[in-house]
Parts: sequence; C-alpha cells; structure tokens
Amino acid sequence: MIGWLQQVPLFYLLIGAALMFAAVSSGLLRFSEWREKQRLWDKLLFGRIRVQKQLNKAGRVTLLRFGFELHNRAVFPIQFDVQDLHTQAGDLHPPKKPYPKPSITVGPDGKGWFDDFTIEVRDPIKSETIKASVDFRVKYGRPSRLNHELSLRHEAFLVFDAKGDMAVDGWMQV
Repeated sequence: MIGWLQQVPLFYLLIGAALMFAAVSSGLLRFSEWREKQRLWDKLLFGRIRVQKQLNKAGRVTLLRFGFELHNRAVFPIQFDVQDLHTQAGDLHPPKKPYPKPSITVGPDGKGWFDDFTIEVRDPIKSETIKASVDFRVKYGRPSRLNHELSLRHEAFLVFDAKGDMAVDGWMQV
C-alpha cells in the first residue's frame, strides 16, 4: 500500500507481494512442523501383544505369559507408567502381586514393552480353543510429566492342537 502511494511501479509491487506471501507461508509451515514434532499427543502407539509360552518335554504348554509393546514415534524420550494390566487365558489368570518396575522410558523412535506375570497351565489342554485377553492402561508423557493416557483391550483365540501346543489365532482390539 505504501509503495502504491509512493508511485512504485505495479510490477515491483506484485513481485514484492508474492515474495512476502512466500516468506510468511514458509514461516508458518516451519512453525507448524516444529509444533507437530514437539507435540506429545499420539506419539506413543500400540505395537502388538506379546505372547510367550513354555513347553514341557511332551510338547505341551505348561506356562503362558502375555504382555504388550508400545512404539515411541517422537523425537524425544517418552515415559510410561503401567496403571493396570489384566491378562487371562480362558479361566486362568496370573497371580496378582505388585510389579517390580511399572515405569519405563522409551527412547526416540524406540520400542518399550511390559509383560504380566506367568500363567501356570496345570491341566493338559488338548484340541481346544480358549479365549485370551490382554487389557491394559498406561499413563505417559515426557519423563516425570505423565499427562496422557492410553488404554486398550485385545482379545484372541488360542488354538491348542492334539499335543497341547498353542497357535495364536488373530489378536483384535475390542
């Protein structure tokens, strides 16, 4: 506007306006990208359910253990504290006792996991399908500032063969 009042040629005014628009747009874009990198929301993502089993000499499952894995998609470390974790396989549950270290720090673009206690399978399970579930809730955030929460419930059907060995048939979120 000042250039027009001072009778600067229109060509120079248009070039200057285009350059100013490009500079402001680029600055806003860079600011938005920086804010997105620093934002914590949705940076800790669910990865997968962890399933561990122990077989005896006959090939039968004697111990089961379930847990979960989380992925840090941030450029800074994220800490998560396990608030609740409930696992079961059919009517079998692990013993309930306090966890030794329910707080885990995951580095940038890293993975963190936590497993529940072991479930003891006393009776032989043969040629059966059992419903298993993992239900967990964690609080997460920058180290010592846990402001966000992630909770999920996943279920699967554990298929046991005639020997008593197990195959997982598709975990799904509920």
